[in-house]
Amino acid sequence: MDESSPALDIAAPLARLARTASGEFTSEDMLRELCYAGHALGIAGAGVMQVDAERVGFVHADAGFAEVERLQEQLQRGPCIDSVSKRAPVVVDDIGAEDR
Repeated sequence: MDESSPALDIAAPLARLARTASGEFTSEDMLRELCYAGHALGIAGAGVMQVDAERVGFVHADAGFAEVERLQEQLQRGPCIDSVSKRAPVVVDDIGAEDR
């Protein structure tokens, strides 16, 4: 198998996630690793928001995406908020063109 193989692309993040899950970890550790594992799927970045009874709040995001996630938390607007209200995934092809 050559180094550009898709199996190698997904193996590293899954191994890292498994190592985290098999040791002592916090929920923050797992959420961080899940964001990292998303890179194996070809995404540029990922974030995690938490939903409580009244608000959607920032938990973790990849470098470069934390500011966007925090802004969504502050404004209670954006693709993450839409995803929660629709109870469905929301895909953003170009975060720079996003107007929510």
